[in-house]
Amino acid sequence: MRFKLPSLHYHAHPKAGKWEMIPSKPLKGWQDFALAYNPGVAFACEEIINDPQSAYELTNKGHLVAVITNGTAVLGMGDIGPLAAKPVMEGKSVLIKYFSGLDSIDLEISEKDPHKLVEHIVALAPSFGAINLEDIKAPECFIVEHALRERLNIPVFHDDQHGTAIVVCAAILNGLYLKKLPIEEAIVVVNGAGAGALACLGLLHQFGVKKENIWLCDQNGIVHTKRDNVTVYKAPYARDTLHRTLEQALKGADVFLGLSKGRLLTKEMIAGMNSRPLIFALANPVPEILPEEVYEVHPDALVSTGRSDYPNQINNILCFPYIFRGALEVRSSCITEEMKRACVQELQRIAQEGEWGSCGAYEGTLHPFGTEYFIPKAFDPRLRARLPIAIAKAAINAGVSLLGEEQLPEIERELILEAYESLPTFCRLCLIQSVEKKSFLRPSLIFSYALDAQDCWSAFKGALLAVQGHHLCSFQVVHPKGSAHVNDTHFPQHSWGGALPKTAHLYGFSCLPSNVTVSLNSQASNNKNSLFLLEEPDQKTKLYITRLVKKNSALHQAVCVLKDDDSSKMTWEVSEKFNLPSGLYIQDETLYIPKTTSLRDMIESAALVIGTHL
Repeated sequence: MRFKLPSLHYHAHPKAGKWEMIPSKPLKGWQDFALAYNPGVAFACEEIINDPQSAYELTNKGHLVAVITNGTAVLGMGDIGPLAAKPVMEGKSVLIKYFSGLDSIDLEISEKDPHKLVEHIVALAPSFGAINLEDIKAPECFIVEHALRERLNIPVFHDDQHGTAIVVCAAILNGLYLKKLPIEEAIVVVNGAGAGALACLGLLHQFGVKKENIWLCDQNGIVHTKRDNVTVYKAPYARDTLHRTLEQALKGADVFLGLSKGRLLTKEMIAGMNSRPLIFALANPVPEILPEEVYEVHPDALVSTGRSDYPNQINNILCFPYIFRGALEVRSSCITEEMKRACVQELQRIAQEGEWGSCGAYEGTLHPFGTEYFIPKAFDPRLRARLPIAIAKAAINAGVSLLGEEQLPEIERELILEAYESLPTFCRLCLIQSVEKKSFLRPSLIFSYALDAQDCWSAFKGALLAVQGHHLCSFQVVHPKGSAHVNDTHFPQHSWGGALPKTAHLYGFSCLPSNVTVSLNSQASNNKNSLFLLEEPDQKTKLYITRLVKKNSALHQAVCVLKDDDSSKMTWEVSEKFNLPSGLYIQDETLYIPKTTSLRDMIESAALVIGTHL
């Protein structure tokens, strides 16, 4: 109840609701009015008549996702109707916008008949680039999704099913990897036989879980072949067995996946599971069993919940924004199984690289891949940089995209820039790589922790692995003690011989369109360094440079000025004098950083030191 008053205030103020429309074009006078509406808009209409695909260039269709519900299965509240469901759908639209950059609108439709609901959505579909079905009860949700996939040529995604399945599958695969158990041998018990649970089983089966190793339970116990009225959706998992209860199913099991009700599982019920079990108690807001209760019985268990106050939260936010972004980037006509599997595999890889500084941390601690971190966190920028491109590639390979592989480099550059532009170091590297001055191309970041700060090394290594994972930079790494990493299996074998220097080199990634470079001139006067563009770039290149330099200058608390829209004169001013954060000092060519410094602050401080003189 402690959230009630703050939540109501949040939804009501300063403006009711959670999103508003903001024009993407200027409307400053009659000239703009004539272009936006009559008579200029007629030319856009005629273009779309001649070429319907031009709607993706001339309207917001290509970046607009509809979140559609009839309010029959809303979160833990059930059938509350379309109007009461609106706050949830608004929230979903806001999440799509924040995490993917796509626009979204919520539509609450008062229609419980699934066939009529399909007709309503089909009639609305020309307005949107993709459709997210939300909180429609089973089995109607299966009927609606299947019909829409058959009739529409835009992506349709029921997040309650497939978003849940993708995130759960990635976490279970990583959990089995940590448990060192082949997926083909895993005994999986699922409690709750709704849309999400059945989608999880379908995707897990694609990755290798055998149907004879699956126990499906619902409110009546184990789904078995002697039961009456088993639905067509549950029937594939019905067991020929004399066992009837969840507790019986759990004996000798490796995985428990709960998508059911809180406090349903007891310590006694999980005691008979195999060693180091995977316990996924995903009921919200109260899980089937609390993690601390699991650890009393199985101290080495791999535990996940749906809550943010415990490690390894299963949250669909890790999936649905990026599924839509990847699909729309290449104009995919649908969401295929290949695209879902690609999302699962990329989520796996990101988690296996470990947590790093810009992701946030549980209780101030960064975790390597392991018991307390085997699924990424919601605010990890690697998700936006890498998931959409993996999904887009899968759509191209599946033959369901209108655009081809030649578009991928440009898409990847934009995704990486969006994901990391809040990190000044990243923008410095991008800027350095995007100019023609050769001395800028190989900045050397020099790190050395105190020799007793070995706990920081794994975090530093995790950050570099993350950087490597999406080809942002290449690097050369040594341990704080200076020893070579010939025995560190996380890093590729080095081709060079001899002792490695005590340095880590980060090489910049160009985010300019088509690897464009621009000529810049640096001048020093009045204790300021000024950077000037020497030629007129195109508008898109100017936009990239402006974004990079503004973010880069924020690192130095300096000024970035673009004189006006018609001028190429961009000036970047940085003071020649700077103060290091408390506790940092420079000796010879090494920046010494105390072990209490966060990983992000460590990298940013190093960029500050090397970046004063461009």
